[in-house]
Amino acid sequence: MKFNKRQYVILDDIGDKSVLLSPGLLRFMGRLSKSKSDIEKEVELSFGAFYQTVINNCKKGYYLSKKIFELLTEDIEVQNKLQPLLHELEPAQGIMLLPIGSSLSPLNAISYAIGREPEYPNELLFSIGFHSQVGMEFYSTGGFQGTKFRAANFSSDDLDFGIDQSIVIENYINFMMNLLLFMQFAEIETVISHAKDAPGRSIVKINKNKYENDSKITIEVIDSNWFRRLIRKGAFKVRGHFRLQPYGPNYSLRKLIWIEDFEKSSYTVNPKKLKNNEAS
Repeated sequence: MKFNKRQYVILDDIGDKSVLLSPGLLRFMGRLSKSKSDIEKEVELSFGAFYQTVINNCKKGYYLSKKIFELLTEDIEVQNKLQPLLHELEPAQGIMLLPIGSSLSPLNAISYAIGREPEYPNELLFSIGFHSQVGMEFYSTGGFQGTKFRAANFSSDDLDFGIDQSIVIENYINFMMNLLLFMQFAEIETVISHAKDAPGRSIVKINKNKYENDSKITIEVIDSNWFRRLIRKGAFKVRGHFRLQPYGPNYSLRKLIWIEDFEKSSYTVNPKKLKNNEAS
């Protein structure tokens, strides 16, 4: 797997002072304006500060492995565990590269900024861009109160998902929030792939997969080996399931762990704690 602009055109926007927009999003912006210069002004006004801060000046990106992607998009149990934690989500911003050929295709990257403002402490604010290989396809900015959100959307006019586009955007925003919650609450295994011209290794391996970084920024690969605990006692089968495990001072913190299928017997296998492996 290579991280370069041929696979992820968003990587070509890093270090620039603009962002590539898809033809469909440009047409959408054109309907809000009267001339090319007006389109540029509208783009700058609508999300210029976002892409300049989050994309153009990005120093570190993330790559989501196919296993983690499938877990977060297909496993309802994980989604149900994570959603109640939304109010605990910490500020974050960056670029997330998605596995090539995923179910979100043609989208292959997400740019995001999540946080809170002092005057709105109970509202989780977000700005998120969704990108394909022809540029940013849609951009959404708004805020969550509880698990519901309101947002302003700027969307390409030629993406056809077969259902109402507003539903698609809502699902994608919830997916991104679940991903950030998973990164925050699950102990995941990662490996650092340094920029090609920077000190450190640009070619790394994790879980038998090799990654090569030809981009300008560090890419942190997020894979599927998180903290696991296997318990065996008793005499009947228990299906594998996710659990929010209390830990830390007075058990006040939580982490998302996976309990494997097990048949109850008379022993317990202690978990092996995985480490964040940073190649240097």
